[in-house]
Amino acid sequence: PETDFLSQMSAQLDQEAIQLNSELDRIRQEIAAKTARNDKLRQEVAAARAQQTGEAVPAPTPLEAAARQIDLGNRLYREKRYPESLEAFLAAAKLNPASAEAANNAGYLLSKLGRVDEARRWYEKTIEIAPRRAVVYVNLGDLYYEQNRRDDARRMYEKYLELSPNAQNAATIRARLGG
Repeated sequence: PETDFLSQMSAQLDQEAIQLNSELDRIRQEIAAKTARNDKLRQEVAAARAQQTGEAVPAPTPLEAAARQIDLGNRLYREKRYPESLEAFLAAAKLNPASAEAANNAGYLLSKLGRVDEARRWYEKTIEIAPRRAVVYVNLGDLYYEQNRRDDARRMYEKYLELSPNAQNAATIRARLGG
């Protein structure tokens, strides 16, 4: 009786979670579309102002352009448009070679797309740029774990936990480490 009730509640909660995730995806897509529209309108307003005053519209700096590419990559990722998202992160990394975010995100997408050797190189580049960026260690650890390279995965997970001991996924990582 009680287990039946708990099973029914669990099934109902699972269904509600699926519905909520679906709604969140729809809302994220709406936000992404509105953000893109707002960016386009800002550019049009800047161009109109420049035309009125006779001034040239200043070109974005490489860092500004890289930040825009990162924003675009994040938006495309949320829309599950992974190859396009990867291209945006690679463009950001080219514009700003010191961007650990662009390098890590490129590595993550390359891994997701099954291009693990390239992913590993981007993760290593991220560590060179920002050795205290915790997320890269869990990403590289996951890549090694999936390749059954347990010792390499262990080193990456240990470094991740050293940098971020109270992370939301720390318990999962500790379980992979066997402790």
